[in-house]
Amino acid sequence: MDNIENRDITEETESKIEKTAEETTAEAGETVADAAAEQVSDLAGNGETDTDSSGPAPEIKDEADADEADADETAAESVGTGTPEESAEAAESELDKMIESAKEINKGEESAEESEDEEKKSPFTIFFDIAQIISLATIIVGLAFIFCFRTVGVSGSSMVPTLHDEDRIILSAFVIEPRQGDIVVTCQPSAFSYIESTLVKRVIATEGQSVDIDFDEGIVYVDGEPLDEPYVNELTHDRESFAPLTVPEDYVFVMGDNRNASTDSRDYRVGLIREDYIMGKALFRIAPFGQFKIG
Repeated sequence: MDNIENRDITEETESKIEKTAEETTAEAGETVADAAAEQVSDLAGNGETDTDSSGPAPEIKDEADADEADADETAAESVGTGTPEESAEAAESELDKMIESAKEINKGEESAEESEDEEKKSPFTIFFDIAQIISLATIIVGLAFIFCFRTVGVSGSSMVPTLHDEDRIILSAFVIEPRQGDIVVTCQPSAFSYIESTLVKRVIATEGQSVDIDFDEGIVYVDGEPLDEPYVNELTHDRESFAPLTVPEDYVFVMGDNRNASTDSRDYRVGLIREDYIMGKALFRIAPFGQFKIG
């Protein structure tokens, strides 16, 4: 009899322990699931938008609610089985997944709001953007003309037919090395007040080259070779005070294209031009408008 009573007591005790364990597991699962649902609701609430505004925000909220419900069910199922420790780990894993899902929803809502803001740009904003672009372009062009280019006006007929009186040309602000055939502007001072210091001429020979002119035939020779000069107004017959020479270092020999109406390196009052006094090379013409090319 005592054995029977002891067995009954043992069975009753084991039954109570199992029931207590099940109740504890269920309570732990409910607590974790409630905490997870509350955190997901808070994250989803941070990304809510006004239901009256246009765009994809309502759809995103519906998706968040659906995800939250699924997550609650999954968490409840996960914590309902296994030991309390396993249930807690499963609930924590589901919580992490729900947090990541809520973050993705918030990102989607922010992108939608940014797109909506771009579409709602006012005409004033667009005008302000255009004004900024124009101002920046003006500043860049101004700096380029200060440091890289300059404009010079042509005076007289010494460069006809290539350039004419009152033409306006663009110069590079510097010349690395003048070359034969370049049209340059010089500013070498003269001992004679009636000779202009600023001249527009063509480079005929550079340092180390020899120059000779057959004034009867009107042909210019450089290093013994006749120059092909389709740019001249007429052949070179005006001698002035020229004598055959070799251009010294750091100098150039220049002449105008209107050979018989040009005061240039053939005249001792102008002479050879030192390279330091070359202001720049002519690039193109800006006036008269439409005749940009310089021959």
